[in-house]
Amino acid sequence: MAQLDPDEKDSTSTEAEREQKEESSGPEKSQQYNAAVSLLKKPMHKWRELTPKAKLLSAVGVIVLLSLLVFVIPSARYAALNLTMGTQTVEVFVVDKKTQQPIDKANIQFGDTMGETDEEGRAILEGVDFGPRQITVEKGAYADFSGQYTVDFRVDFFGPVELEPTGVPLKIRAVNKISKTSIDDFQVALKGSELSARSNDNGIAELSAPPPAEREVDVTVTADGYWEKTFTTELRLERESSKPGVVEVVPEGKHYFLSNRTGTIDLVEANLDGSERTVVVEGTGDEKPGTQFKVSPGGDCGAMISTRAGERGPSGDLLPALYIVNFQQRTIERVDEGAPSFQPIGWSGNQFIYQINYRDAGREGNQKLKSVDTASNNALETYVVTKGYFQGVTLLQDKLLYSLTQNEREKIGTFRIDVDNGSEKQVIDTSSHRTKITGAKTAIYQDDNGVEYEYSAESDSVNELQQPSESVAGSDFTVSGKGKVAWIETRDGTRTLIVEGTAVTKEVNVSDILRWHGEDYIIYHSTKDGSTDYIVHVDSQQSLEISDTYERTSRRHHY
Repeated sequence: MAQLDPDEKDSTSTEAEREQKEESSGPEKSQQYNAAVSLLKKPMHKWRELTPKAKLLSAVGVIVLLSLLVFVIPSARYAALNLTMGTQTVEVFVVDKKTQQPIDKANIQFGDTMGETDEEGRAILEGVDFGPRQITVEKGAYADFSGQYTVDFRVDFFGPVELEPTGVPLKIRAVNKISKTSIDDFQVALKGSELSARSNDNGIAELSAPPPAEREVDVTVTADGYWEKTFTTELRLERESSKPGVVEVVPEGKHYFLSNRTGTIDLVEANLDGSERTVVVEGTGDEKPGTQFKVSPGGDCGAMISTRAGERGPSGDLLPALYIVNFQQRTIERVDEGAPSFQPIGWSGNQFIYQINYRDAGREGNQKLKSVDTASNNALETYVVTKGYFQGVTLLQDKLLYSLTQNEREKIGTFRIDVDNGSEKQVIDTSSHRTKITGAKTAIYQDDNGVEYEYSAESDSVNELQQPSESVAGSDFTVSGKGKVAWIETRDGTRTLIVEGTAVTKEVNVSDILRWHGEDYIIYHSTKDGSTDYIVHVDSQQSLEISDTYERTSRRHHY
């Protein structure tokens, strides 16, 4: 029998013998090789047999693989975002397709989230899931919008959504009723609905009203700084290409004045165009001609000099008293009384300055300069008392000036009182009288020799003028909160209202300047055609009649 070749014998050996032979074959095979071969022959649950380094590399590989799957497969990506980031906040912007103006109160559904646009046409929707979502937008008089939008972590804005108007177009232009100038930014709304529109860059608001046409609708116009205006108009299809309708709106604010329409002298409140007229304080029937009223700079109260109490003095004459009227609370309080004559000087902040006169030159304290502080529970303060008569009493904001002449038998000159603290000092030591106003805090005084002095309330000092002053502002003047001076000057035979040297009234004969309303308007009184209060817009020089008013028997008369 032939012997088997050794190699052949080895090839026919059993598997067990080969494994035993390989395991005992010695150092020619490394331990790393044996471990790798062994791992390949064992199931994956042998993870615990991996070295720490191998475990780390395997984990990183799994993470990389899963990340690739998330970004490659959209559904996996959005599921991962919803799992890790929760939900997204999305902003939706809705505009009119024709005018490109924002649409407010549009109803939005974004997936399962709902919301409504604000005045700027924007809606902030919170809790929107990541991924493709259906969005619908609805608004009356507009075609519905529907579409699909994918919410991602990189995208949180959707718009502009353009809604196609399907209603009847209504175009509106708003103008200031006093100045006749256009208003740039305003909003119109269809009363009884949620339809509204804001003005565009051309100052026109175009509203899409629901059909049918040929019917009347109520429209409201609103703008910052103006009273809301509601008017009735008719919807017409031909307005598609027509000019916009013009609506006049009135600046916010109230005017307070005396009126005897009811037969008694009442204190009346009205808008600046005379509308919304309301009686604030009813007359008693005892008011004499000469009743006066001055509104505070803040417009929250006023000072009234009146005989409304019906009280009489020793001679049987009705005695006047000083009252403070609070407009918001609709209250009237008597704060000073007892003298036969009260004369208003003016307001300095919350303090009303006035003069009382007992009409008796031999009486101690024949005349007094006093104030009432409406911010301190109507507290009274007496500034100065004289046996004689004050001359040229002038209020320059927080400085009160008066003069005493040689006939007074007392100190002579011009004196200054600080309204805030009551301090007094002499500013001109010769007999002098005020002749004109040159600014918000300056006045010109002239002595008996014709020498002029300029007093400055800002520096609280006096300078002798080397040249005659050029200003023509006399006793009828008023100063705005920011220092603009207005006065009355006769030009071409007409008493004209002048602001900073420019005439702002035309044809109307100005009797009294009542007050500034803000920095843009002045309210004044005229007796040219009866007794009427007007308001003028300084820049445009346009005036508007407010109302007929009670006329005092004499503008120079005081109780």
